[in-house]
Amino acid sequence: MESLEHRPLANRLPFSFANRFKVVFEAHEEQSVLYYVEPLALNALQEVKRVFRRPFELYSLPSSEFDAKLTQLISVTHLKRAN
Repeated sequence: MESLEHRPLANRLPFSFANRFKVVFEAHEEQSVLYYVEPLALNALQEVKRVFRRPFELYSLPSSEFDAKLTQLISVTHLKRAN
């Protein structure tokens, strides 16, 4: 089975969605996490559940930490695509 960390980008949240709704999904084999800035929009949560179809924890972040997390995950994605 393919590792979640190496899933195609089509299976990840698009940057525009993540930035608009202030949500970032970080997939791990054991436990995945949805980072968000309060308030969490119900329609964003429903979309994440629909796309990933797996259990995950919710973790609220301050806006500044969220921006850093989003940048970190995008950087990792771009590095993996380059290799």
